[in-house]
Amino acid sequence: MKKSRKWFNNILLPLFTLAGGLVIFRSGRGVSVEHLFYPAALVALYGFLISSSLRNCHDSSHYDHYSDSICFLGFLYTLEALIAFFIFLERSLHSAGPSFSLWQALSLIGVSLSTSAAGMVFRNMLRSRRSWETNLFRTDGPPGLPGVR
Repeated sequence: MKKSRKWFNNILLPLFTLAGGLVIFRSGRGVSVEHLFYPAALVALYGFLISSSLRNCHDSSHYDHYSDSICFLGFLYTLEALIAFFIFLERSLHSAGPSFSLWQALSLIGVSLSTSAAGMVFRNMLRSRRSWETNLFRTDGPPGLPGVR
């Protein structure tokens, strides 16, 4: 794997973590319903970028490392959503009026669940593509049928 691709992949995770944190904290304030889908869409975009950068990667350790980072990003968004939930809940408890609604609480919990699920799904999709490509081009199959087990 080229050094520039490694650098690109390494810089993507902190950038997407910060972007997701901003989106999650904005969605916790009850901006709009569409904001609830943005963190999962960011995980999907991150998965697509990692997948395209690993297209010609033949080193399985790098492939596994970067495919696992998709799941890790989903988990980071889960933590960020739960942190936002507790921050808004604490502010609501110490304010004079109800400033944190049940809808906002459930939306942050939904974001935390959806981002974890999206991270696992896109990681498994990338790994299954790798195993499919590996098995497709195997030549230890029966004579006359290369790539078939």
